[in-house]
Amino acid sequence: HHLGPRFYWERWSESGRLRMTDLDAKRTFTRAPSNAARQTDFYRAESSEFSDVGSPIRWEVFLGMMEERAAGIMRALVDDDMQVAELAPDDFLDLASFIALQMTRGVSFRRNMQWIELQEFAVHYERGGVEAMRRLLRKNGADDSGDAAERAEAELLAFLADPTKLPMTNWLKIRNSEDMSRRATQEIAARQFVVYRGPAKLVTSDEPVVALDVELGSETGDFGLMNTPVLAYPLAPNAVLAMFRPGFPVLMSPSASLTTADMLDLSQAVLGNAYRYG
Repeated sequence: HHLGPRFYWERWSESGRLRMTDLDAKRTFTRAPSNAARQTDFYRAESSEFSDVGSPIRWEVFLGMMEERAAGIMRALVDDDMQVAELAPDDFLDLASFIALQMTRGVSFRRNMQWIELQEFAVHYERGGVEAMRRLLRKNGADDSGDAAERAEAELLAFLADPTKLPMTNWLKIRNSEDMSRRATQEIAARQFVVYRGPAKLVTSDEPVVALDVELGSETGDFGLMNTPVLAYPLAPNAVLAMFRPGFPVLMSPSASLTTADMLDLSQAVLGNAYRYG
């Protein structure tokens, strides 16, 4: 399964090849867009959960349908020099939904979700160490004899170092992605969308929706992702979609062109948001 749409990667390909950097392995290579940023069975639900999800590949099929709709909308924005304000209402909602899916479909969203699940255990451990782990084991009806607490401590530290290792069914991960994308769609659709264009210097990544911390973005103390002043999504090497929070001023006229320096600054933010591939 692909962590992003093939039609999207193709925007950055040259002669049918896409140049990628594996940030973990610190190596650069080329691949066909159809083979970019893949992870086996990433969107497949376990067989024991079929009765709840209807099909083990329901989420993958849904993503494919949304990608097909988004591909046409993005072609219009990039190739026909359209602005989002010119889209039909249904197309605009499809675009907002697609952006929300890009925020919740990948490894970063799952990692954050698993990290949140660990927090009760982490807080107890920070307050009481191994003895706190022993109390938690007893509270949950688990064996706390012998070195059970020490084993639980080692597991907790390993999970905190890499939350993706926390056991969690794909069905639960998919359900959370679906629920969160539905809520995020409403907030994204309330933003003002502007497409900016400039020199073809913009990169993308496996986590392409980026929060830009312009003026820190909040006067209320709520610094969550949805409260960030500007969300940016690279559409192509020469175009970016900027989504301004309600009440936050649009920083540049839609007719303004970005400079090479602007594109390089955006690329830095995009790569800083990457999970593994840029």
